[in-house]
Amino acid sequence: MPTLTPLSELLTVNAGPAIKEWRLENGRYAKEMAAIAKVDEATYKQYENGRNVLTAPQQSHLLAEIGVGNATEFVARYIALAKSAITEKAPYSELNDPCVLGPIARKWRNYNGWSQAEIAEKISVSNHQYMNFEKGRKRNSISAKRLPAVISALECVSAEDLAAQGVALPGDIDKAILGPAIKHVREHAAISQKALAFNAGIEIRVLGNFECGVNNMPGRAIDHIVHSLGYASREDLMEEEKTMREGLKSVDMREFAIALKKHRFAHRPTLSQEAVAQRIGMSYYTINRVENLKFEIRTAILVLIPPIFGCSSPQDMIEKAKDLPEPPLGAKVKSKTKLAQAQGWAVSTGKSNDSGKER
Repeated sequence: MPTLTPLSELLTVNAGPAIKEWRLENGRYAKEMAAIAKVDEATYKQYENGRNVLTAPQQSHLLAEIGVGNATEFVARYIALAKSAITEKAPYSELNDPCVLGPIARKWRNYNGWSQAEIAEKISVSNHQYMNFEKGRKRNSISAKRLPAVISALECVSAEDLAAQGVALPGDIDKAILGPAIKHVREHAAISQKALAFNAGIEIRVLGNFECGVNNMPGRAIDHIVHSLGYASREDLMEEEKTMREGLKSVDMREFAIALKKHRFAHRPTLSQEAVAQRIGMSYYTINRVENLKFEIRTAILVLIPPIFGCSSPQDMIEKAKDLPEPPLGAKVKSKTKLAQAQGWAVSTGKSNDSGKER
């Protein structure tokens, strides 16, 4: 156990500012140190800021926790290091200021999908300290001495490298706009969510939520998705999606539904509703509702269905359907009521029309 500093020496030396510097460098809380000194936290913080003094035994316990045997030497060493940092440091740069570098670090961290807790654990500080650093706060934040550790944890070489990475990041696009745009382009290219999620290295659930504009994703994952779809940047994808949307606006959904029904009946029994649904990876229920205009026709349907009938586009499918005969009236599936009546049952009474007996 370290030798305690003599009481006479502690009465003349206030080691509070030096202890504060040590505490911040070692990621300790003021609350912990206050408990060691057996004082309340407010009193201890005043002591660290030189506005209050502790008794000799209280200071002695703190120095013992630090592992210092001589208070005078400890304070002298702290003063010497402070002077050396002032006289020998490189010319001032804004990037050496935690308040300037913090917001840049936050942007880079979010882009890579790292959590604050991960980085804080790597540099041995509390989550609260690291959060204050990213928000550009000075109080209870990270000191300039810890910036190299922060930069290393963020996988950068220097403060300048980190700043350059932050500047090179793509501009932010609202998830409520970018997510649905990615979905539109994906469906237009006939790529499944599962395939795109696999190529981008993310979970299909995460991609699904992002495409619906519910949750956001790390910028790096978004860029992987954009590149997997064959676009160089998010802006290029947005421009292409806008062009696709304008092209699909010209399609009359009612005419498309009628054309689908005509083509399908022309190819019966090979292409039933179930067969068409199976070919495009959807349910029979979806095709049924599309034909009856009870379903919002999505991009995937407009893109995937025309090639089944040898058409190049929805408009081409509509044009070719004009030469096809109308579906026969009896081709529709009868309802349960009509089917029961056709079989000779009185649906309202539950009795047979022939025998009059209950079913």
